[in-house]
Amino acid sequence: MKVLVCSKKSLYEVYKNNIKSKRYLKKIIESNNEHIKTQEYIFATLKKLHIPYTSIYRDDLTSLKNPNNYDLTISCGGDGTLLHVQKFMTKGKIFSVNSDRKNSVGYFAIANRFNFERQFQKYLDNKLQEVTLTRLMLKINNTYYTKHIFNDVLFSNETVSLSSRYEIHVRGKNEMQKSSGIWISTAAGSSGALRSAGGKSLALASPNFQFLVREPDYVFHYTLLNKILKPNESLVLYSRMTSGICYIDGTADSVRFDLGDRLTFSTSHEPITLIR
Repeated sequence: MKVLVCSKKSLYEVYKNNIKSKRYLKKIIESNNEHIKTQEYIFATLKKLHIPYTSIYRDDLTSLKNPNNYDLTISCGGDGTLLHVQKFMTKGKIFSVNSDRKNSVGYFAIANRFNFERQFQKYLDNKLQEVTLTRLMLKINNTYYTKHIFNDVLFSNETVSLSSRYEIHVRGKNEMQKSSGIWISTAAGSSGALRSAGGKSLALASPNFQFLVREPDYVFHYTLLNKILKPNESLVLYSRMTSGICYIDGTADSVRFDLGDRLTFSTSHEPITLIR
């Protein structure tokens, strides 16, 4: 078995020379210490089990020749680390570890420092689930921007205080709309921002995806506001904005688009497997 361990750099490692608040500095030092302990425990466990591994920071993944060359990728951090790691994988399995339960969000995590060895042994014994998660792809005009949307996308005006103007096409119908933007979400991401905005939470392994229009202009009686789409369906948006933006899986990845651009969201042919 070939294992890739991909870790985040803690806030302390990144910002330690820029933090002036001693109180906050103390907090992130504690978080950093917990993160390092978790990393070290993962390495020690793999060595104990005689499993060879490669360790890399998530920001260095671009230097890795073939991230798909591993039987398993262990994501060490929180959900943000998992979201970053999966972008580089066209296939494969992810075992997510929350490196700091107190300060890190780990909705997709199967383990932490205190139960990693037990959970990993369960994985080796085939006692954990392998859930195939549907990802989305985004095509702008005739070019695919990404085929690895794990969570969700916020489609909006680049200036958030301005209305988002666009033409929406779905299931043979179309409307001109004004709103504060649109959430487009996989099943995995449907329990996050989309649900908070009034959407429906889908089962994790559902192959469907969903869109929800945020704060539609109340003057108009729109009908294409929230729909759950099947894998063979797509959502097409024509920009009527001079400067629009899509935030993909948070703010770490974004792409701008212009007036008249066509954005197509559909199911990716490259799902990812999550150990649960």
